[in-house]
Amino acid sequence: MLDYYDWLVASIPVLLVLGATVSLHPSVALHEGLAAGSVFAGVVVYEMLFRNPPVEVGAVEAAAVSIWGLGFAASVSLLVL
Repeated sequence: MLDYYDWLVASIPVLLVLGATVSLHPSVALHEGLAAGSVFAGVVVYEMLFRNPPVEVGAVEAAAVSIWGLGFAASVSLLVL
């Protein structure tokens, strides 16, 4: 029986393949489809590591992870803009 995290790990390559499949449409380039799949796979990784980690976290660890996650989100948003 697959656990919650097993499903999340299995969904990462599926999302990347779906992004590549979307690029079969003539108006979507391969790098755009892969970028879209990577964004969705990144959301899954964020869910696994920060929002719902597989171990119990204390208040200090949760604060540190939240600060790191906000910094990561800010840097990604700066790259996109």
